Amino acid sequence: PKNVTVFKEEPGSRVKIDILPYNVTTEHHPDRDDKLEIAMPGTLWYKRPFKTHRNVGPANDVLVCPTSVGKRCPICEYRAKRLKEGADKEETDAMKASMRNLYIVIPLDAKKDDKQIHVWDISQYLFQTLLNEELEENEENAIFPDLEEGLSLRVRFDSKTIGKSNAFAEASRIDFVERKKQYTEDILEEIPS
Repeated sequence: PKNVTVFKEEPGSRVKIDILPYNVTTEHHPDRDDKLEIAMPGTLWYKRPFKTHRNVGPANDVLVCPTSVGKRCPICEYRAKRLKEGADKEETDAMKASMRNLYIVIPLDAKKDDKQIHVWDISQYLFQTLLNEELEENEENAIFPDLEEGLSLRVRFDSKTIGKSNAFAEASRIDFVERKKQYTEDILEEIPS
């Protein structure tokens, strides 16, 4: 979105961030829970899960899986068909969608000019899985994305590699710390949906 930059975690880094909620506008939010009133249209929520398919076509593109917005996906359907036909694991794993999340963050230990709203895209496995574990350990920390009573996250990223590929960052520790500055609802006008 206009005037919003991308936050990128670095392998081996330590960051302090505020994750802010955004206004949910879609009926098909993957986290939607009507009983708990989570991620329903008109409510605030802190992450936008979506799925991607990697290495698609001759250009090895990364594509957003249409199931992320409640639509049918030809890649997922073809994978299901091949699984029923007894295709080998290597073939079907290559078509498997991977979970990712988008967050709205403000990096707190960045240069003064960079302490603005960023969009952060990271795989479920590399961040949200650990965040879920930490929240199960202490449910009081679930207030972290609240505008007026939230907590900052201090995140340690380890440097990992798969095979000969480039290094990537994986969250290995998350501490919840008191925010130095809370936010008002006015910031919601700046936050992309």
